[in-house]
Amino acid sequence: MTLYLGSPTISLAVLLSSLLVGMGAGSFVSRRFYPRNLRKRLKVFSLCVFFVVMVLFFVHSIILNNLLGSSIFIRGFVTALLLLPLGFVLGVPFPTSITLLKKMDMERSIPWMYGINGTMSVLGSVLAVAVSLVSGFSTALLIGALCYLIIVVLG
Repeated sequence: MTLYLGSPTISLAVLLSSLLVGMGAGSFVSRRFYPRNLRKRLKVFSLCVFFVVMVLFFVHSIILNNLLGSSIFIRGFVTALLLLPLGFVLGVPFPTSITLLKKMDMERSIPWMYGINGTMSVLGSVLAVAVSLVSGFSTALLIGALCYLIIVVLG
């Protein structure tokens, strides 16, 4: 995104704000999906993460390349629109897992979940950079998508 938007500051702002707004909305709305079957919600939205990443993987370059001559505002806005659905589906699995732990009377594990989530966020970003340097960003993106597919299979 840095090359596309022309500045690391702008690309970081667009990326973070789009994903955080999308994740917040997904987390807020997630209770309405499969309210009685949390495991199904977790599986469905993990599968949605995989599919949204796959769609973005194949479609984003076509859309963004067609807008290269547009203003920075248009390119930033379209980038944000592309990232919002991904943020939305990414916002569902974690709160669903926390609710699932509560329903299973495993509330003592919730602080561990927060710790594991924070640790894996840092570790995942470092691993993504390492994989990107060795094999490219596309490989890192596909590995991340496959992690959500593993949730579907094991869940």
